Amino acid sequence: MCFFEVRYEDLREPATLRGILSFTGVDRTDSECSSIIENYTIGKLRRHVAASPWPLSSEPPAFYRRGEVDSWRRELTPGATAIIEAKLCKLMTAYGYEIQERRTVEQRLSVRFAQSSDHMRKFIRRRIQALI
Repeated sequence: MCFFEVRYEDLREPATLRGILSFTGVDRTDSECSSIIENYTIGKLRRHVAASPWPLSSEPPAFYRRGEVDSWRRELTPGATAIIEAKLCKLMTAYGYEIQERRTVEQRLSVRFAQSSDHMRKFIRRRIQALI
C-alpha cells in the first residue's frame, strides 16, 4: 500500500504540492505549484472564481470555512472540539498537534453528558405531565 502523508499546514507550500504531484507521477516546478496554490485559495473558492471540474456555486454557503490552521478550534463548538480531542488525542499528539489536558477534555465531555441528561429528564417530565 502506498500513501503520501501531508499536514494541512503544509499545503500552502509549493514544495509540498510538488511532492504530492510527483508522487502521482506529475512533475511541476515550484513556480507552477505556487501558481496553482494562488489560484485555489479559500477566498477564490468562496467567490467561485477558481477553476473547478464541478460548479462551485453548488456548495453549501458554509462549505469553505476560514482555511486557517487551527481555525476549527474557534469555529466548532466547545463540545465538538472536546469530542475531536478525546477521540484523536493519541494521533494528534503523535503528529505534534497541541491538545488540551486530557482531564479537561474528559471534564467537558462529562459536563456535556450531564447537560444532555438534564435536558432529557426535563423532556421526559414534560411528556409524562402531558399524559397525566
